[in-house]
Amino acid sequence: MYRSGRDPQHAGLFGEFAITGFADKNSNIRAIRVIRGKVKKDPCASLPATGFESRPCLVYACREMAAGKRRRRLLRGIAGILIAIVALVALFPVWFPWLLRPVAKSFGIRFGAYERISYAHFVARNVTFTNDNIRLSAERVDARIQSILFRRVDDVAITGWSLVITPSEGSSEPRTNKSVYDVYQQVRRITSKVQQWIPKGTATAGSIRVKDEIIAIPRLEISVPHISVKASSPARKQDLEIVAVVAPKGVDHFSLTNSSLQIGLNLSAMANSQGLAIQSTNSWTTNLFTLDAYFATKDRLPRAADLIAHAFVIPPELLPTNALQAFSGSLEAHWRTNMFDLRMDGLATTVTSNQTGPLVINLHATGDPKSLTLRQANVSGSGIQIEVKEGTRLVYAPPFLSETGALTAFIDLGKQTNFPVSGKIKADVLAYSGPNRIPEISFTAAGPNLLFPKIEARDFKVVGSLEWPFLRIREAKAEFDAATATTSGEFNLTNRAIAARAHLAAGESGSAELQLSTAGDWRGSPARGEFSAAIKGLDSSVFTNLLSPQSGNWQVDHANIQGDWTNGPVMFHLSGQGQWRGSNQPIFSLAADLTGNEDGVSISRLDASANGELVAQAKGTVPVTFLPQTTNQFHIEWGKPVQIQTTVLPHGFFWNELTNRFPLVLKNPDLHAELSGTLRQPLGHLSLRLDELRYRDAAPEVPPLAQIALDADISPTNAEMSKLFFFIAKQRVNFSSQLPFKNQY
Repeated sequence: MYRSGRDPQHAGLFGEFAITGFADKNSNIRAIRVIRGKVKKDPCASLPATGFESRPCLVYACREMAAGKRRRRLLRGIAGILIAIVALVALFPVWFPWLLRPVAKSFGIRFGAYERISYAHFVARNVTFTNDNIRLSAERVDARIQSILFRRVDDVAITGWSLVITPSEGSSEPRTNKSVYDVYQQVRRITSKVQQWIPKGTATAGSIRVKDEIIAIPRLEISVPHISVKASSPARKQDLEIVAVVAPKGVDHFSLTNSSLQIGLNLSAMANSQGLAIQSTNSWTTNLFTLDAYFATKDRLPRAADLIAHAFVIPPELLPTNALQAFSGSLEAHWRTNMFDLRMDGLATTVTSNQTGPLVINLHATGDPKSLTLRQANVSGSGIQIEVKEGTRLVYAPPFLSETGALTAFIDLGKQTNFPVSGKIKADVLAYSGPNRIPEISFTAAGPNLLFPKIEARDFKVVGSLEWPFLRIREAKAEFDAATATTSGEFNLTNRAIAARAHLAAGESGSAELQLSTAGDWRGSPARGEFSAAIKGLDSSVFTNLLSPQSGNWQVDHANIQGDWTNGPVMFHLSGQGQWRGSNQPIFSLAADLTGNEDGVSISRLDASANGELVAQAKGTVPVTFLPQTTNQFHIEWGKPVQIQTTVLPHGFFWNELTNRFPLVLKNPDLHAELSGTLRQPLGHLSLRLDELRYRDAAPEVPPLAQIALDADISPTNAEMSKLFFFIAKQRVNFSSQLPFKNQY
């Protein structure tokens, strides 16, 4: 044991001290302890190289004293840090609001009010987040923070939120075309991060707006690993519900339901280092179909995909109601490395009124992202066979055709009960690229012995083309027994302008020709057009099969009409003469000269004759106009004046027929009739003069009526005979009368 002592040389360094210790038999120190005394400075750093005989014990003791002091200071520091951390955690609800606002502001997040409900439970109101093209706002955010050590928020409830996305315009930076695999992985990482931060939460009464499109999100719910979304588009009247199960590892599942379109999709997706595989079993109304796809890591289009619907039925409400009442079939589509193969077999049932029977449709096509090649395209049915030339190639951009395509159709009109025509027609259609964006089409159709109602066409042929925007009929010809009809013209499909010519040649039975042209849509405004027609010697023998024998025989000796219109009524001039003769009837003829303008029709001449003898004449004006550009094309001006004067000649057919049918003898009759006023308030006047009227079978002593004069006026309210007088046995007799009408007519 070493004794205590004093080092006189280092007294100022050590002061008083006492040391006890133990040593083994080799004088090695095993333990040492300072009994008393204080070290003023670091003793071990100041001891000289030589000293008194107990220096080794003294050096060891000094070093042990310094190391103990450092350990005590370190322990005190660690304890202080732990106490500070505990205090920081305990006071988290106090300092978190002070830190939240500046930190959130640096990330573009602002909120109006902050309220602490309880420990780690807060409510923020009027929260907004903005960046260059996104603005997210929420009326209320209610959240529970588990603690600052767990870096997540539990049980979040967001109310009244909206997301407005403004697409960037005029950006010069090229867009990065990511593969489907990259997009899926990015979305999955974001979703996983959201699930990590917010394992449970709801968002209600929300919306997403992109330009003018608004999508309402009534409810969004997260409950790891499930995510469910309810969405609707008010403008499109569509409702959508999505449920996703995003697992940390393994297969993700998605289900999508659109009740408006009656669509249900059930998908499973699995991604690995090689690519993304998608499998789905889906439904549309009552139809089931499967869709599988595989994307490699760099694919924007699937490396492989299969769509299979072994049996499908199109709902009747989606079919054209005037053409089809049912459509069913099967469909298979396969995609392999930018090439597809499509096959469809269908059965179309037409509506009962068409009575064309079912149509069988077979389609087989192959292609790539830029074009489609028809391997088979047939439509067959009762009396119908339509076939597209094999190998016709269609491209998806103008001019849509890379080579000439052909279509052939055979139609037996006799088996189409909805057509009043019988016979067989063959049609050939060729489509080829032209100078315009739309392909040009040429077509021919021909058929012998077509039987129309009561008339037969020995030969029928149509040759035309579609050269956008013009539909041109180069020739349409039909040969009948007594005449040949031809027509040609063109129709502008954009502004509906028409230029057409028709000719009917009947040999000795006459001819007729019609020309019509319009500028612009003749049913709209501005509307302009002109027309002309000429008929010469055309008689009813040309239409023998169309007319009944009781209709008699008629002939148009000559007729000419010319007219035009510009944003108003038709201005025309018509002149002509024709005749008609019935069985055991005299020959009646009519000659007319009419002019039409914006005031109505002016009758310059209207003469009726019988057996070449003039019977009656009329002239005047009628306020009736023809407006081609309106729905009600015949327009009657009820408030404009009307004036028609008619004269029945005294020695004509009318009076002879009257005396033949009645036992009367008339001498020098003279009859005039006049219509005036307006069509709404017409006024009529009748004037009759007779030198003598007697009963044919009267006895000789019965005197006749002589010098008869009658004047009568008719209005909507009454009929008045203002004058009627005659002489009988040289005695004058006068009459006058008035008859009021109970109801105006």
